[in-house]
Amino acid sequence: MKVIIITNHFESNVGYGRFSGDLIKYLKKNKCEVAVICNKSNNNVKDVAQFPVLPAALNFKKNFFLSWFYLLKLFKKREELGSFDAIHCVVESYAFFAYLLSKFLGVKYFVHVHGSFSILFFRYKVYGFLQKKAYKNARKIICISNYTKGKLLNYLKINNLKVVPNGVNLDIFQTNENKKNIAKENIILSVGSFKERKGFDLLIKSLISVKEKISDIKCYIVGGSGEDSYFQFLVSLAEESGVKDSVVFLRNISDNQLIDLYLKAKVFVLTTVSDEFNFDGFGMVYLEANAFGLPVIGSYDSGAEEAIKDGYSGFLTKAGDTEDIAQKIISLITDNGLRKKISENATEWAKKLSWDNIAKEYIKTYQE
Repeated sequence: MKVIIITNHFESNVGYGRFSGDLIKYLKKNKCEVAVICNKSNNNVKDVAQFPVLPAALNFKKNFFLSWFYLLKLFKKREELGSFDAIHCVVESYAFFAYLLSKFLGVKYFVHVHGSFSILFFRYKVYGFLQKKAYKNARKIICISNYTKGKLLNYLKINNLKVVPNGVNLDIFQTNENKKNIAKENIILSVGSFKERKGFDLLIKSLISVKEKISDIKCYIVGGSGEDSYFQFLVSLAEESGVKDSVVFLRNISDNQLIDLYLKAKVFVLTTVSDEFNFDGFGMVYLEANAFGLPVIGSYDSGAEEAIKDGYSGFLTKAGDTEDIAQKIISLITDNGLRKKISENATEWAKKLSWDNIAKEYIKTYQE
């Protein structure tokens, strides 16, 4: 099978990029030929035709109104690209371009919907109209969770939706024997972009109660991109809450540094918050933590309800309830037997949702 991927880029330092890179890798592993239409190419990826003709994903106004112009950039490649079997649009803001490309090439297309960007455009009359057209004409809308599917159905009644959860790339978490013997510490790890919906402020507030039970607790909050104003708010909140010495903020660290933290930590926490237009649809980081046997804590009313098997791979907490978060953290850190049981389950859960399994679901979907 020959698949065109439409994405922003496929660097591993942000969610869309890591997802796109893994998708390309595992499609190729399953003998698929892949071409990529993107904003930024990757010179480290071989044997993949790359066409960096699109604007950055966040320039969504251009994604809509200049879509015809981007097609012209591909005019000389129409015969080559027209031989492909499917178009998979990974980033929602390129959905209308995928619709036009499908018409241009005569190739069926699929749109992947993740979180906030799946419905963001419905805030605007014209963008919303064009996005609906792209959604309605897709062969399938691939939703990463039933939570995302439900959010989308609030705005658009269509029957071409299919839920396929995110996968986890177990290969990147292979560690040498010395690292596997790293001793666990009283560390909470949280990973995500510095955005308000990630709920890092709830974690910081919960530390007030956690410190009363575990005096040497350390909380590492690891982020890359995001909002500087929210980051500064978090720094101030840690100081005002009296937990400044227990919180370590890290930005743009390497995968090896992150792996060391996964190995040292006793629990992973990301209790996201949702509103009408801002939400996390799944959360790959929960599965990445599980791949290390790390119990995870997320919140209800989010995609974490499907990324976390409550009571098995981790725990779900009441949305916005800092005391519930604190109690779940305390129980996992202080109860060695419970943590060991959840850790074993977490590893099995990650294997079940590995990219080796999930990639096959995408290929089945392309064939529908």
